[in-house]
Amino acid sequence: MLNEENSGRAKNSQLSLDMKAQASGGPAFRIFHGDCVPGMRALEKNSVDVVVTSPPYNIGIAYSTYKDKKSSEEFLDWCEQWAQGVRRVLKPDGAFFLNLGNTSTNPFFAFEVAQRLCGLFVLQNTIHWIKSISIDKDEGTESYGHFKPINSERYLNDCQEYVFHFTLNGNTRLDRLAVGVPYADKSNIRRWSHTGGRDKRCRGNVWFIPYQTICRRAKERPHPATFPTELAVKCIRLHGKKNAVVLDPFLGIGHAALAARQCSDLVSEFIGFDIDEEYLNVACEVLGCAWATSMQNEQALHSLKYRQLKADIQEGIDDLQRGRVSAKSVDDLIAEGKERLKAPKPDGSA
Repeated sequence: MLNEENSGRAKNSQLSLDMKAQASGGPAFRIFHGDCVPGMRALEKNSVDVVVTSPPYNIGIAYSTYKDKKSSEEFLDWCEQWAQGVRRVLKPDGAFFLNLGNTSTNPFFAFEVAQRLCGLFVLQNTIHWIKSISIDKDEGTESYGHFKPINSERYLNDCQEYVFHFTLNGNTRLDRLAVGVPYADKSNIRRWSHTGGRDKRCRGNVWFIPYQTICRRAKERPHPATFPTELAVKCIRLHGKKNAVVLDPFLGIGHAALAARQCSDLVSEFIGFDIDEEYLNVACEVLGCAWATSMQNEQALHSLKYRQLKADIQEGIDDLQRGRVSAKSVDDLIAEGKERLKAPKPDGSA
């Protein structure tokens, strides 16, 4: 059970958070109670490697705090507002994975949002997340996964959603084989030189990721609209950046944070925002960390800059030793770091 201290009100919440992260060898979690729009303004520009998120769908879902019903134009304006914050914090080679789904009565919703954001990003890939599928075989039809049934004579059950992979320039390299699959025809391993003898190929842009079966939704999945942890895991691994900072502006009950933990070989920091205290309590209980109030936000995120700078410099030194970059590149990185370290702290001190 959460007590008052570890529910996010502890004065030493960030210290205990760091100690937990160091002890577990996993990423450091920065979980904040507050609106992501002002929250992202406190983040340093070009400081995030991967954004994985799913905002409200504006279809009247009964969230605990957020009112999920705006006019279409008001909602799209709001999406553009928080997306500008994502663009600001995303690194030049970063990736923004946006999960969206349509409804029977609004079949263009996901595309309307994606189209609005194309003024800020380049749509590099479109991934189809399949939640349920039925496959006809000689011996009969087999069904897999879960879906929310639609009782209608006009509409089919909606068994898929989208993950839009946005980048800043459309040229961001991916680690496609990190989420690859074995060849069905093993002769392809020898036939194609690009395999390098590995029994693995690109998975493609259709991902079957079912929800886990649960017995009691109110206790096991208290958020009305979540994506599976595995969906975020695949996004993080597909991007493939080491010492990555991962952000979810709409954290909910923390599935993206759990994904960051599962990708601890890649992720060094995770940042999450949510306006709902109840959801954050659920997330932090599972993560074993604490959330910070908005008053703690700026100071905590300022300290994140220094830790990330240290990780960036170490990565540059490692690349230099492996012959991947020149000594001048590392010198430039260190010089840039010195300028960043001159920035004043939130309390006004140097």
